[in-house]
Amino acid sequence: CQAYSPAAWWLQFSEPRYQGWTAKEWQDWIAEPAGATWCENKRYEADWIVDWMIRHWGMELLHAGVLDVGGEPGFLAAALLARGISVTVVDPTWGITGKAHWSNDCIGAARRSGAKLSAFNREFDEGFLVDHPEMWQLSVVVSLYGDEATIPALAFAVDTGKPSAIVPCNECAHFF
Repeated sequence: CQAYSPAAWWLQFSEPRYQGWTAKEWQDWIAEPAGATWCENKRYEADWIVDWMIRHWGMELLHAGVLDVGGEPGFLAAALLARGISVTVVDPTWGITGKAHWSNDCIGAARRSGAKLSAFNREFDEGFLVDHPEMWQLSVVVSLYGDEATIPALAFAVDTGKPSAIVPCNECAHFF
């Protein structure tokens, strides 16, 4: 039987959670076979989507840069970078969820390909776009399972006339 500690009790609810898990819980799960398989499947999905983008929009358009809204944990960004396509990720949880894996190593992919990775730990909203007018220069808008960012990403793509690949999260219908 553990002794009651009000401080310890509160900590279990105050630590940030990402899809219900703490960063440590994600790290531990990704280190297991099931977690590694999940990561590899997500990277396979990202590779397929990037290949589709290349076939339909062409490398010339994509070389102007891709805006990845809500892009944590980076599978799509890593797939773009591996093909030499620069990407800007905007996600308030970028790099802090504990979902790091070889399959979403964006720094390594950028280093190997020479493509540029930019990342912002911010919400994608009007304030962000005012602070970062360079976003308007990127050629394509992508948001895969972007949760709250789905509608702003779609609105930005429509308002700017940019090609987009927006896939809403099937578990987050309450956001739209």
